[in-house]
Amino acid sequence: MLQIDKERQPELFNDERFIKEKQIYLTSLKKEEKVSFIIFRKFQRELKQLLIEESQSRCVYCEEPIAISSFGTIDNYYPKSIYPHLALDWDNLFLSCEYCNFTKGRLDPKKEGELIILHPAYDDIQSHIFENEIGQLKGKSEKAVNTISLLKLNRPALVSKREQNKLQNKLLRQLVEEGYSAANSVIDNNEYYNFFEDNIESLELLLTTQIHQEKQKQLFNNMIYANIITALETYLSDAFINTVISQKNYIKRFIKTFKDYKHIKFEYSSIFESYEEIEATVTKTLLDVIYHNIFKVKGMFKDTLEVDFPKDLTTLAKAISVRHDIVHRNGKDKTGKIHTISVDEIESLISNVKDFVKHINTQLISIRSNT
Repeated sequence: MLQIDKERQPELFNDERFIKEKQIYLTSLKKEEKVSFIIFRKFQRELKQLLIEESQSRCVYCEEPIAISSFGTIDNYYPKSIYPHLALDWDNLFLSCEYCNFTKGRLDPKKEGELIILHPAYDDIQSHIFENEIGQLKGKSEKAVNTISLLKLNRPALVSKREQNKLQNKLLRQLVEEGYSAANSVIDNNEYYNFFEDNIESLELLLTTQIHQEKQKQLFNNMIYANIITALETYLSDAFINTVISQKNYIKRFIKTFKDYKHIKFEYSSIFESYEEIEATVTKTLLDVIYHNIFKVKGMFKDTLEVDFPKDLTTLAKAISVRHDIVHRNGKDKTGKIHTISVDEIESLISNVKDFVKHINTQLISIRSNT
């Protein structure tokens, strides 16, 4: 469970638009009128982005990474169904994965005036929870025990991941202690790969959620499918950008081979200024690249890093196209036909994407070890 600092309230809460909408909401509560939740729709994106930055894209309860595009939800520690007057208080808002949010539900965290589960901001989490040698969380207090039990923080997937992380960190520490020169490079590169694996494992976990209504089930499947591609794009962009920027020879090679740079010309009077800004220019270019253009990205990896993609990208390219339809066409293709995504298709895509990323990551570890 993450420790969150809520001392500084974001500027959004001083914004006239937000203050006005919040006042309308609170006034309707006082008058016992039908409450309008329009403020949540109006400011959902801004609030969620603030919470993503606050928790560094992780669920405050299980600490699992939140996929960038769709997953993650705004959690009211005190449920707005029970404490509607606290619904828009900054210290009542947290980023949660959908699993923890659903599991926590509308539980009243207070009993007889006392909190019965840990508060991410007001409790000292480390003094309440510790992790044992096999990756299980244990509580030092009744609140901690309740929290671990309620949110299922020792579910098998989480325990397994914690155990793997312990073993991996132990191995990497040994490499560093033994003076292995490439250890730091391996650690850095594994960061992107670990984040990818975390995202995929979260999606696999969500896939086990039981949804009985067919329409909701299809929307849920579409969301998982789209986020598999998002996890892939995030890995490709993070790994490529950070690898290129880490070495001047990669920056030079990128500038020489990137097609969009071929027609850029400099005046002699500005050539030194341009040279000093070149790293920033390259970084901006890399951030602007659309990483779901798999064939363009394939060329960039090959030309700059000499990293080869698998020869057959047909299945992956088709999945990226379906993801585009889900995100931008409300799940319909160009002809208006609705995509019906099955669990088997999702599992197949996860398998293909895992193999693809492992293929890339193995090569990146190799080239970093040799630099």
